[in-house]
Amino acid sequence: MKLCCFDIDNTILPFGHRVLSPKTKEALNALLKQGDIVCLTSGRPYEGAKQYLDTLIDGKKYEIVSNGSAIYSYEGQLIYENPMQASDVYYFYEHYGHIKGVTIYAFDDQNRLVTFKKSKYHHLEERLNHMYNHVDFLHEDHRNDPIKIQKIMIASRPELSATIHLTEEEQKHYFASRSAAPFYEVLPLGSSKGAMVEKLRVYLNIPKEDVYCFGDSDNDLTMVRAYTGIAPANADEAVKKAAQYVTKSCKEDGVAYALKDILHLIK
Repeated sequence: MKLCCFDIDNTILPFGHRVLSPKTKEALNALLKQGDIVCLTSGRPYEGAKQYLDTLIDGKKYEIVSNGSAIYSYEGQLIYENPMQASDVYYFYEHYGHIKGVTIYAFDDQNRLVTFKKSKYHHLEERLNHMYNHVDFLHEDHRNDPIKIQKIMIASRPELSATIHLTEEEQKHYFASRSAAPFYEVLPLGSSKGAMVEKLRVYLNIPKEDVYCFGDSDNDLTMVRAYTGIAPANADEAVKKAAQYVTKSCKEDGVAYALKDILHLIK
């Protein structure tokens, strides 16, 4: 039995696309049909990733969500979580929200957007991840509420985002990575895609050599480095350098090509 972990955007399908290509869908279904495990390992929340698992056949399906904040079964069973608190969101709003052009928002564990003001980024999350329910952190004080925060987003134009980094003190408590140029994404220290793949591997009792991780961006580096890593041709150079294999681009069904012609995991 193999554990195959796939980033979504720009790995199994181009960013913004809503439907898996026939070749990619066939390849993932082939894994499930032979009893292997398909895990979508994404910056998206549970519902945002589940929409793609919904289109696959029945089988062993899992999600690692919000870059590694939590692990769920396809059916919605929570396997592991490492959430932040509402006060963490306020911290980043107070320390980064004053920067012109920066939008601070967050995901909670109920598929809700935590927001301070309206933004184009919120519309993107609604469209891609069905996050239509918002929690207003600006006009209502939620600092002491038991809200589980999965991921904090520091969003801005790419050239501004490139200048934003956690301070040395913040790095003692948080881990950050980028899924795309505009998005600097904050998790609690100890959470990452690689860390959660390891927890899922142990939970499922899968040998490390039977874990395969596909990804294209900075937020995929921890899992691509730790296991048999595969990067599409469109991946960031750092990810391609870290991967053991580079396949065709996501627009060319690179995941399907890798599973069949490079890794020989399916026929």
